[in-house]
Amino acid sequence: MASKLNKLINLSLLTLTVTAHQWVAVPLAQATSMKELRTVNNKLITSIVNDPNGLYDKVNYLEHEIKVNSDKSNENLNLNLVARIKPLKINNKDANISNLFIDGQKAYISYCTAGDKFGGGVQIINLKNPWKPVLEAELKITDTDIYSLMVHKNKLFITGTTDSGEFHTPAILQVIELKNDNLNFTSEIKRINLPSYAGTSMAVQDNKLLVTTGSFGGLTEINLDTYEKERFILLPEAKNVRVNEDNKVTVFGGTPERLFIFDKYPEKYHSFGFNTSENQVTQSTLEFNTNTKQSELKPVISLKEEAKTAYLGMGSRGVIGMNISTGKTLFSYKPKTGITRDISVNRGLAFLANGRAGVEVMKISENSIKKLGRIDLFNKPYTTNLLEYKNNVLLAETEEGGLNILLTSENTSIDPISKFSRDF
Repeated sequence: MASKLNKLINLSLLTLTVTAHQWVAVPLAQATSMKELRTVNNKLITSIVNDPNGLYDKVNYLEHEIKVNSDKSNENLNLNLVARIKPLKINNKDANISNLFIDGQKAYISYCTAGDKFGGGVQIINLKNPWKPVLEAELKITDTDIYSLMVHKNKLFITGTTDSGEFHTPAILQVIELKNDNLNFTSEIKRINLPSYAGTSMAVQDNKLLVTTGSFGGLTEINLDTYEKERFILLPEAKNVRVNEDNKVTVFGGTPERLFIFDKYPEKYHSFGFNTSENQVTQSTLEFNTNTKQSELKPVISLKEEAKTAYLGMGSRGVIGMNISTGKTLFSYKPKTGITRDISVNRGLAFLANGRAGVEVMKISENSIKKLGRIDLFNKPYTTNLLEYKNNVLLAETEEGGLNILLTSENTSIDPISKFSRDF
């Protein structure tokens, strides 16, 4: 990883002129095989497969029931493991999941490459029948690590870092057009250079895409009509950005970490720190509680007007709930073992990814958090570093690589999914 970082730093110090790029934007009919989107010096860089039949062997369908309960409570939650998705292969090696995004009845999974090599991609999963998810399409980019993704209207936005040599700095935002109800890739629309080494997170406010970049970076504003950069706000080590229903922009970042809240973006913001003497966290995530139904789901995090709590996954510090208006810490929770690498909050539940210490399930309110239990798969703790929970679907990275898809069962009080067919 150090050599990859050194390579990125060297790239960021150079001004390069690249003339060899050949852009091949291919409008697709019903694809049945791999299609080229972009080549450089006759080398294939970006390719797509829009063929669920051809990708069928990458899905392993299961029906494994998991019961989560607490020794201190009569409350319980049942889950079903329904499918495992094999990871993308980049340069003949399994890539690592870097981000998970659920939009209604579709899921989008991004990948990056460990070590010195660059390369990433995206998988699109159809969740219309959640008991039988379908891998609809795959995108591969051999010169770019993807760290975050989101869908807005019929566009897929991905951000990360590239060693393509076409930009002044390695951080990149890429826009890709989708079709067929956003289940298929169509063409690359634009690649946009960002300041710093890597794009880390995205959110939409009105007609603006807001992108965070890490070291020496901040918050970049992109016009969604022209895809031009219109504003940059310096916020070093910016890790995560969210927009709530009040249209407030919240950014998690800084050194030491702070929560930046824009009361009236972009003119005014205030920030809150965290009262702790522990070392700086190495991985942090930001979530808001949302109770929206599938038909009401927005392409950005939705927040109830009365819900002003930000749920922060703070690595070795566990989870902190903070009031974004006052900066008051409402609650905190630290696992007995492991570190909280990711958190996903939806409809009164929170799932914590604590690495090898397992996935913990919590019941939450605006002022409290209570442990329900831990997820065990096949009689051992379920190890994961990334997860996403929405609409009764839990996406979770697997220790072996690839993705597990779990469903909350009809035995819960949370919008049962038993109306869907379980036939294969």
